[in-house]
Amino acid sequence: MMVYGLQPDKVNTDKLFNLFCLYGNVTKVKFLKTKEGCAMIQMGDSIAVERCLQNLNNVTIGTEGKLQLGFSKQAFLADVTNPYILPDKTASFKDFTGSKNNRFLNPAMANKNRIQPPSKIVHFFNTPPDLTEDTVNRVFVERGIEAPTTVKLFPLKSERSSSGLIEFSSVGIAVAAIMECNHTALENSNGKFPYIMKLCFSSSRTIPTNFPPGGAGQNSSNNSAGNGHVSKMQQDGE
Repeated sequence: MMVYGLQPDKVNTDKLFNLFCLYGNVTKVKFLKTKEGCAMIQMGDSIAVERCLQNLNNVTIGTEGKLQLGFSKQAFLADVTNPYILPDKTASFKDFTGSKNNRFLNPAMANKNRIQPPSKIVHFFNTPPDLTEDTVNRVFVERGIEAPTTVKLFPLKSERSSSGLIEFSSVGIAVAAIMECNHTALENSNGKFPYIMKLCFSSSRTIPTNFPPGGAGQNSSNNSAGNGHVSKMQQDGE
């Protein structure tokens, strides 16, 4: 698929992966040297392409710039042996075929995903059990993203990981946040391997002021938040 409207100094292959992986497996990403602000993305199947077009076409990134998507005439992307270098010093081509961060690698993984269009509320999961709201805020601010307006942690379902909801000031900021911060490594105080924070858009349109309701339990927080990701995705790890 073709992706237009990108700001060359603010995007790279990983950032596109971080957004498009919410709608299907990302196989390859290639920026076009002859067309500034344009990239090509090969998804794992045609259904994933349709999901991307349905949910991401004409979506604003940050406070300026708008994604425009279209079908490509090419059936697949050939490997690029000597890709040119993007403004951030990363390669303009990357193969994500073997990435563990793809979320549709098998039916069991695919069934955990809840396809949602971009919204200003983002669900986070696979984070340390001792995570704090301050740490969540810092993840975004340190990467140049406007601080969330609200961060709410779900009551812990187990000691393995944590999850919750983040609200941003606009859909565009939330999109930029996912591009910048999805799959951020967070320190694991109880082990040598970091947690890889995973983000996705939430079905919630607001975060209730009493969320979570008295810390009653996971099921009540799910219902209050109206978020379909939590029950199935909270346990999702690497």
